[in-house]
Amino acid sequence: MSHSRKNRTWTAAKRMRALAGTCLAVLAAACDAEPPPAPTPADAVDGPAVAVGLGGRGGWTTAQIHTRMLTAQLLADATAIDPAATPSAIADAIAAHAQKSKANCGGLGVKHVPGTPAVEISLPANACKVGGHTAAGFVDVTVSIKDATATVTVKLSAVKVRGHAVAGTLSLAVGSDKSVTTTWTDFKVDGNTWNWIGTPKLDDNGVGVTLEGSGTVVTADGKTIAVSLQGVHRNFAACYANVGKYTETHQIALTQPKAKAGTLVDATVTASFDADTPRDGTVDVTVAAGKLPATTHKEVVLPKYGDCPDGTAP
Repeated sequence: MSHSRKNRTWTAAKRMRALAGTCLAVLAAACDAEPPPAPTPADAVDGPAVAVGLGGRGGWTTAQIHTRMLTAQLLADATAIDPAATPSAIADAIAAHAQKSKANCGGLGVKHVPGTPAVEISLPANACKVGGHTAAGFVDVTVSIKDATATVTVKLSAVKVRGHAVAGTLSLAVGSDKSVTTTWTDFKVDGNTWNWIGTPKLDDNGVGVTLEGSGTVVTADGKTIAVSLQGVHRNFAACYANVGKYTETHQIALTQPKAKAGTLVDATVTASFDADTPRDGTVDVTVAAGKLPATTHKEVVLPKYGDCPDGTAP
């Protein structure tokens, strides 16, 4: 073999060894490198649990219904409160109307001095129905007029309607358009404290009411929840509303990713009432939390009370 050919053979072998070494080094580095990290889970909340939580509070609209029924039946606020009349004349009309409830409320008491702006109504604990439902307690009324608006201040003490405890002071304000604006201030219903303003509108036939309004509720454990009602209609005799939306706004905790679990995000949770709700006591609940897509949870169960739901839809 010539000297030049020998050199070429040696050079080729040297290159092959170098290439093999390089390949082994690359393979070793690849083996030593950590695998790529798993993708971080997207933000998530426990939508079903949030929906069930609202379902447990979905009966809060009952507080609005029962209070409106009480004032409509006892005070006839839609007709007796006339901003063109004097406070004493309005109180006279309220007292006269309250007397009519004695037919269904044995032992009902009405104290009123004609020509004065105050009325005291007592509902006995037994054998008393208002608007077809059991009721008890004390209703004290004071009438005033300012800036062409008649305001009836109603203090409820130890009141129960259809088993729900109601206590506190509310005002019914009627202006020249005859619409009624209801304001609750630190109003207690079943252990929850309401601050609320709304415009409940009675049906033309008086059998129900449509609710609009907003406010806040502080629960017994100190949590504050913003609440609003949009077009919520309910017959007084029914178990639940049959149309409209009940919305809560508060913060809920993320459940994913693990590093963010417990982080609070703003949420809007809405229950939609429909024609079947009075019969079966269920609503559809939509949960919109933070920047997450909204999710809808079907047939969430509302709280039972008394004989509700009773399988019918009056």
